[in-house]
Amino acid sequence: MLEPRPHQRTRVGRAFSLIELLVAMGVVSILSGILLPALTGVRESARRVVCARQLAGHMQVMAVYAGDFDDFWPYAWREDRTAPDLPNIGKPPVGYSDWYGAVAGLWHLPVLDAYDENPFHESLFCPSDRDWKRRRDAVSARLGVPPRRLRATLLYTMSMAMFLDPRALDPERPAYKPRYYIGQRQSDVVYPTMKAALFEGLPFHDPRYLGDGIVLFPHAVNVAASDGSVVYRSTVDMIPGIVFDELVLPGREELAREADKLDFTPHGVRGRDW
Repeated sequence: MLEPRPHQRTRVGRAFSLIELLVAMGVVSILSGILLPALTGVRESARRVVCARQLAGHMQVMAVYAGDFDDFWPYAWREDRTAPDLPNIGKPPVGYSDWYGAVAGLWHLPVLDAYDENPFHESLFCPSDRDWKRRRDAVSARLGVPPRRLRATLLYTMSMAMFLDPRALDPERPAYKPRYYIGQRQSDVVYPTMKAALFEGLPFHDPRYLGDGIVLFPHAVNVAASDGSVVYRSTVDMIPGIVFDELVLPGREELAREADKLDFTPHGVRGRDW
């Protein structure tokens, strides 16, 4: 039998050496290290856009409510969809230390029909808040109440200026009194492009946010202004809040002014927040 000529023999490709394989893996690791943070940033930017759209949608719900109820903003303690009045004076709901925070966090109760009567509708939570379902289930288990029957503790918060008489928010004479709970109308807002209506209760989109409710200042949050526009705004640009002596520990006034920039804002709906 004739032997095949050398150029006719089958050639087998040379295998990677261990060093070449390690180099290739190193290159892939370096590229992953460069690209993954960028991809994470893109994902977070996308979630921030979704969050802004949700806030804009909630502002549309509020505008419809105002159109039906003499221009009033929704007010948590009137589930019969009527214009707001003073809340029943007594202990605030579970999870709240005062009525101010309760009304601000439960603004959605009069408009639950817009959310399929579900107080934990997913659009009511920031898409970067990965922990809200766990918190909901923990509260449900602690109280022995099915999740859908809970009055949700929302982290999309209504500015307290939307339901407080501006006299309560006079920087010279701030007054923490039940009589200052009063319905405000959209038309009462003097600077609609510079007055916060809804905003993120925690800065989920700010990379400096440490989680577990730990908030650093300054930080940035999505804010829906009274005219329905939504912006991603830093607390650096906001006007400091006022201080209620009854609510602030001595020596922490400056922190309160920083933390309450979108809640206890000077002059209420007659003032501006930035």
